[in-house]
Amino acid sequence: MIDLMTDLELTRLCAEAMGLKISKVYDGGTIVLSSSHCFNHIYNPLHNDAQAMALVKKFGLRTGKNSVGQWTAEQPGNELLEGVLGVADPSLNRAIVECAAKLSQAK
Repeated sequence: MIDLMTDLELTRLCAEAMGLKISKVYDGGTIVLSSSHCFNHIYNPLHNDAQAMALVKKFGLRTGKNSVGQWTAEQPGNELLEGVLGVADPSLNRAIVECAAKLSQAK
C-alpha cells in the first residue's frame, strides 16, 4: 500500500517514472543520480520545487487546496485506474510526490 511507503521509496518511484538512473540512495528520501559529468545530481522532489513541478508536468497533475486547507494532487480523468485517487497533504510537494508514486506504481 502506498500510504506505508517511506520517503525514499516514494522518491525512488518518482525517479524511475522520470527515467532517471539512480547511483546511490540516502535515508530521508534523497537520491543521487548518475551523471556523465564530474559531479552527481541530487533528486529529492519532496524538498525541491522544480523537481516536484516536473512530476506535475510529466503526469498532468492538477493541484489545489481542499476544504480543510490541505494541498491536493490528482490526475484528472484517471478515476478508472483502481486505487489511484487524489492525495491530500499539508505539503504541496508531498501531495505531488505521493500522487506521482501512486500513478507510477499502478502502471
